[in-house]
Amino acid sequence: MNEKEKQVLNYLRENPQSTKEQIATAIGQSRSSVTRHIQALMAAGALRRIGSNKTGYWEVV
Repeated sequence: MNEKEKQVLNYLRENPQSTKEQIATAIGQSRSSVTRHIQALMAAGALRRIGSNKTGYWEVV
């Protein structure tokens, strides 16, 4: 897990209903970079999405 992925996890612990755009703004990355980080975290089993894309939230495992 790299430093940016750790920043994503830390942000999502505090703000589980955040959008990718909000995460990108908070950590100073592009939306596509955040998407890549989230995919890596989900593949590693450290993060999962609960519910739909519109009304769901992120759960840090």
